[in-house]
This record gives sequence, C-alpha cells and structure tokens, in this order.
Amino acid sequence: MLLNQDLKQADTYQQITKKIINLLTKITDDNQLAHYLQKCAEIISKGDFRLTKMLAENLLNQVVNDWGKRLSQDESLTMPLLIRKKLKPNKQYRKQTTSSKSNPSKSTFAAVARTLLEEAEAQLLQIYLHCPEYRQDVREAIEARDVQFSLSHHRFLWHQILNAEILHKMSLQIAPSELILKLQDSFIEYPNQLNQISHLFHLNELSEKQVCRPPLAIRSALACIEQIISMKRRRIALNMWEKTDAASSREQAEEYHQQFRAEQEWIEELERLRQVNFYDLTALPWTGNF
Repeated sequence: MLLNQDLKQADTYQQITKKIINLLTKITDDNQLAHYLQKCAEIISKGDFRLTKMLAENLLNQVVNDWGKRLSQDESLTMPLLIRKKLKPNKQYRKQTTSSKSNPSKSTFAAVARTLLEEAEAQLLQIYLHCPEYRQDVREAIEARDVQFSLSHHRFLWHQILNAEILHKMSLQIAPSELILKLQDSFIEYPNQLNQISHLFHLNELSEKQVCRPPLAIRSALACIEQIISMKRRRIALNMWEKTDAASSREQAEEYHQQFRAEQEWIEELERLRQVNFYDLTALPWTGNF
C-alpha cells in the first residue's frame, strides 16, 4: 500500500490514510488495534517520534468517527473497548441522523459545547499571549471568520488585551512577559476574572505542544468554534423541520431540510479542518524546543 508512495503529496496522503482507516476500522481486537495504530503512525511519520504520537491520536479519532457512522446504521455492532471509551463521551453530539430522538438533549449539547469552546478559545488566547509573531494572524482569522469569544471570562480577557495594547501603545511584537505583566496589572480590580484566566498566562507541557505549530492550532480552534455555532443552527433547522407539516407547508419543510443538510455538510467540512494530518505537520515548521 505504501510502496513507492510520496506521502508529502496531499492527495496521496489522503488516499493512503483513507485506506489505512478502512483497515483499522475492521479490527475488533483491542490489542491488535492498539498495535497497528502505533505501527501505522510510526510508518507514516517515518520514525519521527515527535509526529508519531500525534498521528496515532489522529488515526484513532478518524477510526472513532468511522465507528460512529457504522453504529448509526447498526447499533448491534460490537466495537473494541478502545473505541467505546473514545466514542461514549462524543456519541451524542457526533451521531449523524435526522431523528430528534438521536440528537442530544439541550443540556447534554450545552455541556459538550462549553467544553469544546473552553479548549478552543483558550488555545487562541494562549497563542496570542505567547506567540507574538502570530498575533496578527489570530486577529485576522477572527475577523475573517466573524467569530467572537463566547465564554465571558475569555471575552473579558480579549477586551483587556485590546485595551492594554491601545492604552500603552504596544506593538503586536511586544514580548509575552511584558504583555502579560500589563494584563496582570489591569486585573487587580477584577480578582474573580483573574482566577478564571490566570492559567493562560503560563504554558504547561500540554499547552506548549499545542502552540508549537500556531497556524494549525489557529485553524483547528476556529473550526471548532464555528462547528459549535453550526451545530446550534442545525438543531434549530431540524426542530423547525420536524414541527412543519409537510402536507400543508411542503416548500417551507423543504427549506428547513435544506438548511439542515447545508449545516451538516459544513459541520463535516469543519471537522476536516479540525483534524491534523501528516501533510499538515510536514508542511509547517516545528517551533518548539523538543
């Protein structure tokens, strides 16, 4: 399958990855699945240990997605424990169906959405705080995609950043330590908000890895935020479609169904943008120290 294949070519990589995912999805033994996930990641990464773990996680996520689609068609299938553990928390919001019974409750969706938004928005803010050379990229991406910080503490921090830059006439290239010092001073009067966002002023092992390739992190975070927004629009379209009497309001029912399908397709495209593949990793430099 991999003989004489140039995995640096995007089309080739996608074709090979798709074949690998199809094979991995057929494995039902946990030990074998874990072994071949690692093995495939090692082969694709050509032994680069920095890429192997990320690729293994990416392959597993795609296998989980495939299992989710299979289960939506046949819930009697027996999946590996490794897949069950990954799929269970995400099953409610990832399952693709037009039945309201298969869609998550509002409370479940809200909880999942908040978790995803917390992670995505925090990632954007940490890139802005700790990667001066990508601050303009973050600004432009947010404006171009017309998104805002949904969580109040993140929105407050973003406003404080913009205000500090104007007040102190700071360049976008100001050192992270100087920017963070100014922000800490501005938060003296807001101790509650500071407690919610102070962890963003520091990078731990995980967050440091996440900002090693800022362009990919920015793309993934924004796609995640947009995905949550699109899921809300999809839910509204689905609810309206189910409430519409197709017999008496056929055109309106078709319009709601088309809106639902359009949002579903956009969600799938955003999911693709959230994923990081080997081509992405090799196309961008590693900015970390490990």
